[in-house]
Amino acid sequence: MSLLDRHSDGSPITLENRLASDPGFFCELIQLIYRAKDAEPEEPSEQRRNMATNAYRLLSSWRVVPGTRADGEFELDAFTGWLTAMEEIVNTSGHYDVAMIQLGDVLVNSPEGPDGLWIHPVIAEAMNKRERSSLRDGYSTGIYNSRGVHTVDPEAKPERALAEKYRQRADQVENAGYQRLATTLRGVVDSYDRDAERIISRGGFPH
Repeated sequence: MSLLDRHSDGSPITLENRLASDPGFFCELIQLIYRAKDAEPEEPSEQRRNMATNAYRLLSSWRVVPGTRADGEFELDAFTGWLTAMEEIVNTSGHYDVAMIQLGDVLVNSPEGPDGLWIHPVIAEAMNKRERSSLRDGYSTGIYNSRGVHTVDPEAKPERALAEKYRQRADQVENAGYQRLATTLRGVVDSYDRDAERIISRGGFPH
């Protein structure tokens, strides 16, 4: 991977860990890639285009959830502090929605909760906030992206299995009090159900 000009001393995993611990670095990359809300378009320099491309590559490969230490241990206070600091920066810069969508994609890799819930409660609580609909949108997109390349089963068994998986997860988080997150997951369920119906009706072709 081509690395960012000013951070070329780090390997990809080092940069991913830095993203997970340094909200300012994350916001810097977001601002390199995306224009601020309501900002006038402008032609970027070649150097800025190159940096934006590298920033996009890094964020696209990022899988380390904020608050995760280098040894893999998740610290809930670190996550909460990271999120608070990040929101303050992107609210000021005009990058709130795009930043939250990007973060939602990463939160698909959330650790399990200590009580056995499939997602850590502090992350579920963060996503369940009314004002964080863009975070939930990014999360649902991240679910689809996490599947990767796959073959098509004419009977749509994988799609049915995924629909059932997220139906159960939606029920579990709703029972835990995270209704908005449950609604997002049920949207994922509906999408997989529709995919299954299309595949079956078209003899194994999804489109």
